[in-house]
Parts: sequence; C-alpha cells; structure tokens
Amino acid sequence: MARKMLKAKGVKILKMFHILFSFAWIIGAVAMQSGLFIIKPQTGDELYMYSVMLKMIDDYLIITGAMGALATGIVYSVWTHWGFFKHNWITVKWVMTLLQILLGTFVLGPCINGNVVIADRLRDAALADPVFLGNIKTVMIWGTVQASFLLLYIWVSVLKPWKRKHVG
Repeated sequence: MARKMLKAKGVKILKMFHILFSFAWIIGAVAMQSGLFIIKPQTGDELYMYSVMLKMIDDYLIITGAMGALATGIVYSVWTHWGFFKHNWITVKWVMTLLQILLGTFVLGPCINGNVVIADRLRDAALADPVFLGNIKTVMIWGTVQASFLLLYIWVSVLKPWKRKHVG
C-alpha cells in the first residue's frame, strides 16, 4: 500500500517548522559559543549565573531546536518525496544531524549541566576548579565544531550539492 504524502499546504507548514527549529538550534549554538568567548565572570555568583545561562540556552534553544529539526526531518523524509537517502545532500544532513545530537547529548550536555552544579556548590572556588575549567574548554572546542557544522547545514540545505544518487 502506498504511503500518503503531504499535500502542498502541509509541506509548506512543515517547511516553516523545520526552518524554525533548525534556526533555534543554530542560533542557540552560536549564542552559546559567543557567550563562552565573550563573557568572563569574575565572582562565584556571576559564574553560577553564567553557567545557568548556558544551560538555559542549551535546554530551550539547542535541545528544543535539535529535537524539532530531527522530528520535522523525519516527517519530511517519510511523508514527502525527499526520502531519507534519495539525494546525497540529504544523506549528509542525516549523518551530520545524528552526529551533532550524539555529541550534544554525550559530550556537551554533561559538561554544561555539570558546571551548573559545580558553580552552585563551589562559587568563587569554581573559577579554579579543574573539572569546571575542563568542561568549559570542552564546550568551547567541541561547541565551536558543532556550531560550525550547523552553519554548514545552511549551505547544504540551500545549495543542495552533490548530484542525485543513482538508484537502480
């Protein structure tokens, strides 16, 4: 039995939400990296609020954006003509998306969440805590990689590079 496809209006609404979630994810990553490189807390209270700010960006923009983009991407692949692997550029986006989500979940998220706890508990002493500082360094390095790849999504999505796969 053939799968029902979304009609033109449904695809437009889906596209609107996919772009919204994708940009929340991208803007969240860029905002987080900007905050990491620009803001330099001087006291324990500032450090705690800084850590909470990073966690809020992660929870409300990055995670919501990533999960929304993933969900709308699945809907795109199942209920439109785009498919999961019909075009090389879509395959690249799927691989990048899954790797980005895994990196965020298992590397960046624990560092960000852990630093809120450390900053709350240690306050001024967190400014010299090796775990706290290591977490910041990890997020600065891998967060920059992630934000760069998210910006690459825009290029891939707009230009749709790489020719269609030969199926058959």
